[in-house]
Amino acid sequence: MIEGGKIEISRKSEELDKILALAGRGAIIGEMALIDDKPRTATARCVEQTTVMVVTREMFKKRIEHLDPITRHLLHKFVSIIRDQAAQLADARPK
Repeated sequence: MIEGGKIEISRKSEELDKILALAGRGAIIGEMALIDDKPRTATARCVEQTTVMVVTREMFKKRIEHLDPITRHLLHKFVSIIRDQAAQLADARPK
């Protein structure tokens, strides 16, 4: 979670880095990897001095254990849908 500063989120596209977002104070990045233990789909790079609070997988799992099973399932389902849609968009790009 970003406490101060700015982080640029980008993805490599045809040998160029395509900037997807600029995240600032209060933003959370890398959240899908915490939920489904899969690799991140983008690169994060500080563009100015930045302070973050690291949420480890263990910290996140302790918090999510207290959710009811339906909510946990919905989180996993939403992340799966987002990753599938991102893959479809990447496959549809002209080569």
